[in-house]
Amino acid sequence: MLRCFGSFSHVLKSTCRYRPSEIISTPLKETATKCIWKRNLHGPLPEFKVERFYGWDACERSLSSSECEPVTLKHLLDLAKSSPEYLLLWEEMSLGYSVQAGHPLLRSKVATRYIDITPEDVGIFAPQEGIYLSMLALVKAGDSCIVSTPCYQSLHSVAEALGTKVIKWNVKKGTDRWFFDLEELERYFQSHSPTLLVLNVPHNPTGAMMSQHDLDYVVGLCRKHNTWLFVDEMYRGLEDIGVPRLENACDVYPEKGISLGGLSKSFGLPGLRIGWIVSHNQHFISKILSLKDYTTICTSSPSEILGIIALENALELESSRKSIVTDGLTKVKEFVSTFENTGEISWVKPEGGTFALLKLEVPKLTENYCDTLIKRRKLMLLPASLFGFDDAFVRVCYGKKDIAERLGDWKDDIESNGW
Repeated sequence: MLRCFGSFSHVLKSTCRYRPSEIISTPLKETATKCIWKRNLHGPLPEFKVERFYGWDACERSLSSSECEPVTLKHLLDLAKSSPEYLLLWEEMSLGYSVQAGHPLLRSKVATRYIDITPEDVGIFAPQEGIYLSMLALVKAGDSCIVSTPCYQSLHSVAEALGTKVIKWNVKKGTDRWFFDLEELERYFQSHSPTLLVLNVPHNPTGAMMSQHDLDYVVGLCRKHNTWLFVDEMYRGLEDIGVPRLENACDVYPEKGISLGGLSKSFGLPGLRIGWIVSHNQHFISKILSLKDYTTICTSSPSEILGIIALENALELESSRKSIVTDGLTKVKEFVSTFENTGEISWVKPEGGTFALLKLEVPKLTENYCDTLIKRRKLMLLPASLFGFDDAFVRVCYGKKDIAERLGDWKDDIESNGW
């Protein structure tokens, strides 16, 4: 939805004199009319490499789409029949402007997914919008921000456009798992005293997970340095079997912890564009809601009502998507095993999410190979270089039911045409 924000940066630059991270504190209902901006973007946002990759439009089939199997409108409304009051919400919905902060019932249902969170601690946004506005609210030129990388580009590019110094904390590849190097993170904290730490767990695109002990250690560092902690938790609930689910950032760090969640991934509802930002810090929530006046103003009413229905049926939707992901991961494992003898494809098994990085031992740049595959088979693979990572890798996603067929297409091409 926020592909238009490349131009929005120019709007900010030409019309806004002040930066959002110094909005003067006011009561929530007054913030939208009394906020004061103190700086603007230092330059236009760069092209979003993953979202602008030509393969999305050029291909009939994809091995790199990170969402889970999408739910149909019919199925979602069939689920609502067991709760007539929610079906009535849909049938009698007004198509006027919705509540700016989000439908009260939607915010209430989101709040129940966290500990001691109230509806007032929740703001409803499109997920990408939540990232964008959070960065605008949290950092400024001259600040330092540590970001776990590789990552979804907006998690670092917005801060960079604001003139913030971004320190990239690279996820490491071990012999049997990807991992977060906490000793390196501590050194970065000591050297930079960051204003903000940005994490993504489960980690896109590696599938790395963090233990609760490690997350508590990270929170301790943030607390010691008075650092904000923003965690992209969009893939929460899609941990591999036997991998413990982490507590939410907003729960373990009430002072300055921020959680991004939504319906796009584990619910299979990316078309609704419903996500949320959750924090106990009311001043922060107030700021990003006031900034929303410059983006969507309010969320689509049909999407909000369908979101309410989805959250009412969370157990059924999340468990069915999780089952598809679990089966898909098994299919990828079987695919990789067929190349054990040749060594042409290898991997480190992911611990969460819907994705894995596969290393290709090919006689050309992986970007060039992906380009060849698109043109030859109309089959899309994302090179890891689009995430700012080693070009030897590609991201393969396994959240959809057709994963075995798509892997079969790829294997057939390798056997017929080589690399």
